[in-house]
Amino acid sequence: MDEWLRRFAIRTSTILGSTWSILVGLGMALTMAVFIRRGGFSQERLWDCAAWLTIVTFLLVIILQNAQNRHDRALHLKLDELLRAVEGARTHMVHLQGMPEEEIEKLEDEMEHLHAAERRKPNAPGIGSSKA
Repeated sequence: MDEWLRRFAIRTSTILGSTWSILVGLGMALTMAVFIRRGGFSQERLWDCAAWLTIVTFLLVIILQNAQNRHDRALHLKLDELLRAVEGARTHMVHLQGMPEEEIEKLEDEMEHLHAAERRKPNAPGIGSSKA
């Protein structure tokens, strides 16, 4: 079941992220606007459409969130592997997303202090400098 859901979520997010799906959605919205404007839909039918759109939107958000979570996990694993591979890197920073919020805030403050100290150094390469 998990494998089927994984493949379904990936395929669905790929399809929904395409230009064609955006164009189809815009076409459907314009078509509905024309029908509503001409009085082709009763109030009851409009409520039905709204209910179905809400259900579909809810399901699509869940599917896209599943794909995004998978992408985030893969990205974190790649970054963790890079941290492990670089000599001198602080490997305790691997898997930060599992740390308590207070520890992450402490690390954030530490990084800000290191960055500020680095900028104060004479001849420190800044953002946009090209030292090769």
